[in-house]
Amino acid sequence: MGIVNPDQETFRAFLKTDYDGGPIIGVNFFRYRERAAYAPDADVEGGTDISGREAYGRYWINTIGEAAKLGAKPVLQGKALFSLIVPEGEQWDEVAMVQYPSRDAFVEMQKSPTYQAGLIHRDAGLADTRLVMICPGDLF
Repeated sequence: MGIVNPDQETFRAFLKTDYDGGPIIGVNFFRYRERAAYAPDADVEGGTDISGREAYGRYWINTIGEAAKLGAKPVLQGKALFSLIVPEGEQWDEVAMVQYPSRDAFVEMQKSPTYQAGLIHRDAGLADTRLVMICPGDLF
């Protein structure tokens, strides 16, 4: 079974992580559902009979606009070509990186009602995901 959302304990631990206050980058790995999995009673503009990638695209459009208001910007996005160093059977469809000016900006985005309203599309579209937060820095 895939993981789509962090649990509260993990999010609290993220907030307590030793951190210098500078920019952070979210490195996202996505595996999409073949078909979006909206609740049967979901009232969604444009309908619910779409691919998981299309559903996630709705979330992305919503989220990147909210993120931009807080100074965040996409850094990289692309199709995952091949998962070379992963547990057997693990595969990803796409990878995206988004830079936030700070952890506080990332947290502020999470609280936004507009962001929250878009989560229906994220949950419907993703079969599995990973999000690793990194601080930009020198390599070694």
